[in-house]
Amino acid sequence: MEMEKLQKKYVNTYRKKYNDKLYNYWYILVATFFGVLNCIFSSNSNIKYMIFFQFFIIILLFLLKKVKKSFIYHCIFMITSINFHNDLKLIEEGHTIIYNYSKLKLYGNISFSYLIIILFFIYAIFIDRDIKFISNKKLKKFIKMLIILFLTSFFIGLIGIVFDSYDLGYFIQSFLYFIHILIDLFLLMKLYDENDIKILKRLIYSLLISAVLVSIICTVIGFSGSYGGVIKLASLDIYGYTPLLLLLLLSKNNFFVGIFGVVSIYIGKDIFNGKEIASTVFILLIFIYTVLRFLFSGIAWKKKRAFIILQVFFILLLIGKNKIMTKLEDSGLLKSKFQQFISLFSIYKNFSKIPNSPKIRVIQLINIFLEYLKKPYMLIFGLGNGSYYLDPYNLFATVNISSGAYKQSEILTKKYIYTHDTFSTLFKQHGIYGVYFLVKWLFYFFRKIRYEKLAIIPFLWLALVYGFNNYQVILFVMITSFVLFLEIKSNN
Repeated sequence: MEMEKLQKKYVNTYRKKYNDKLYNYWYILVATFFGVLNCIFSSNSNIKYMIFFQFFIIILLFLLKKVKKSFIYHCIFMITSINFHNDLKLIEEGHTIIYNYSKLKLYGNISFSYLIIILFFIYAIFIDRDIKFISNKKLKKFIKMLIILFLTSFFIGLIGIVFDSYDLGYFIQSFLYFIHILIDLFLLMKLYDENDIKILKRLIYSLLISAVLVSIICTVIGFSGSYGGVIKLASLDIYGYTPLLLLLLLSKNNFFVGIFGVVSIYIGKDIFNGKEIASTVFILLIFIYTVLRFLFSGIAWKKKRAFIILQVFFILLLIGKNKIMTKLEDSGLLKSKFQQFISLFSIYKNFSKIPNSPKIRVIQLINIFLEYLKKPYMLIFGLGNGSYYLDPYNLFATVNISSGAYKQSEILTKKYIYTHDTFSTLFKQHGIYGVYFLVKWLFYFFRKIRYEKLAIIPFLWLALVYGFNNYQVILFVMITSFVLFLEIKSNN
């Protein structure tokens, strides 16, 4: 009886959360329009006139005192900007400058979008509104731990700059990474409250839908890029989270949105990198688990729908098995990344035979451990911003690190700064405290997935891409995390 009550509660919670409309048609239209433009014309300087129009919209809404709406459009324009050229051949042709709302330069490395962020920041400081959400214990704890990570890595890194040969460029890069996180959270706390949960959730889902539409439209009009000599589809930086939409197949009123999740996984064969493959596998496991939960629930229509979906899923999987393998073979990008991902699980068998990329990750972690053996006093809070690790046993000689894994300056000096995964990044930069931060919040967001599927986004961010300088993804993840904290407080 108790089990049946829990099952019904779970299904009712899911129904309540996902039967309301989770998207906004206008947000989808705007995001898709600018997303397509940014993908196709990333190297065309004439697009700057459209960018100035975007700035005009933001400022106009701001002056009309529609600050919340103004910030929403700022988020859309930022997140639909791309961080790297979809077509890497453009770099070979000398197109190193990217033109979009996020990247258009004012002076040096300072972009025009910084002026907009400063505008919102000044407004947020002086508006007569307390940050009430700081009473939310989990949000308060999250921010406090982020600030500790920021301050310790900053001051340790500063000492390393003065007394050691720490890299100034990476020091600044890490500094800006935290600044973006903290400013995004500050602005969200100042501008929005529990009454805005639906607005922000619709923004999140609208952006995910748009990310899929952008790739489809670019494909239809014949635009594609390249990655490592392999043809790839154009995509926004948040595309790796679009498989999340698959989970909406179980939503009564948002069922068709789930189709976008299916499409995103299908066309992802020409987009996904290794981390995004891992994300997709995780989401598919959540999907199967959710369907099985509904199968054994007491809600008739859900039970029927879940059963049908599960049956169709496995039938299509069996029928299309050969076709899937053929597609895998045809997609050089997906095949290579998939092999690298799978090989990580066979390290213990034969380390020498695993591909170059995962082997580099293992070696870098070994070298970071060796660095702490020489500097045990730094183990608690890490080596700090701009820090490096050596290769005392020349393990990197067994792999190819000259093909983009490290900068030429790192190879020549044999002082390696860059790390290729979240765990190594946090462990090197923040030590044991960084690992504690990672584990604590991974478990926190993982537990929330059962009740709110959006928790998958910050979970995957922490697990796979934390520390990588993509400000578009940071903003998207902070909006999602903020919604989760608000929702938890509201429910309580």
